[in-house]
Amino acid sequence: SPKLISSGSGIVLDNGIIVTNFHVIGDGLRYGIVYNDTDEGQEYRTSSWISINPSRDIGVIPSPDINEKPVKLGNSDELKLGEKVVAIGSPLGLKNTVSEGIISGFRKINGYNFIQITAPISPGSSGGGLFNTQGELIGITTLKIVDGESLNFAIPINDVKTIINNKDTQLEIGLNNLMS
Repeated sequence: SPKLISSGSGIVLDNGIIVTNFHVIGDGLRYGIVYNDTDEGQEYRTSSWISINPSRDIGVIPSPDINEKPVKLGNSDELKLGEKVVAIGSPLGLKNTVSEGIISGFRKINGYNFIQITAPISPGSSGGGLFNTQGELIGITTLKIVDGESLNFAIPINDVKTIINNKDTQLEIGLNNLMS
């Protein structure tokens, strides 16, 4: 059978979890996690997830390294048009790639809120962090419109907080797969 491998980005939060896009973890059975300070060629492994929200493109998996430093969360309701932002991800597997841009709009797509940004997003950046100039996480990068220039989008962090705290989307760690 074919071996399917994909890559993406994720963010460690303070409750021992990693948030990413659902399309990054998708139907995966095992996940290899490389942190900022992980040695070249080394990865942590897990095969479980905590919660998913496919329609909002959010997936949450446990952080195998409980000592990994979490990001500071911001408030996406306080964002302003034209505000400078930084996207950090691993486009095409290039770990910790930083791109700068501005908030160029606030959009509703299929009934969901998105932050439109000019910071470039490439395959592998999905699930990465969007940060304000204070270093606070304000969104999770998710998609781009291919036919346009600088039409990139992130899920507002306040929407992500709501999903993470929603008991209807949470599953016990290990329900997906007990073996790591």
